[in-house]
Amino acid sequence: TVDPSKLVLGLPWYGQLYKQIVAPINMGQIDYKDVVKAFDEGKVDKTSHDKDSLSKIINCHGDCKDGKSASKAWYDDAETLTPKFALAGKNKLRGVGMWKVDNLPTEDKHADLRTAMWKAVKDWQAVAAPPA
Repeated sequence: TVDPSKLVLGLPWYGQLYKQIVAPINMGQIDYKDVVKAFDEGKVDKTSHDKDSLSKIINCHGDCKDGKSASKAWYDDAETLTPKFALAGKNKLRGVGMWKVDNLPTEDKHADLRTAMWKAVKDWQAVAAPPA
């Protein structure tokens, strides 16, 4: 076994795009800022949560991202990352991190989303982990 204090939990600041035919087909990644853009542009028909992964899911009318033929995206935001980062604290990991720090929306109107994402990282040891 590996000493937990030598491990860092890294989670992506992007999601995965899917095209639903009979079974879902992975169509690549979608940056968190592009998920936000899909909401801004009114492309999102429905939102839901996956109880197993604790991730959010959006269903879009048309494509969720221009140039990508996919009408569904699974992603994490500050709300879903917070309990995942808390697992690192609960299990006494060395720390947490993210992949693709440049995936946050840069528009002033989304400053609250940027702040929340950074707060989820900063507060990883202070938040209670979800029940097992």
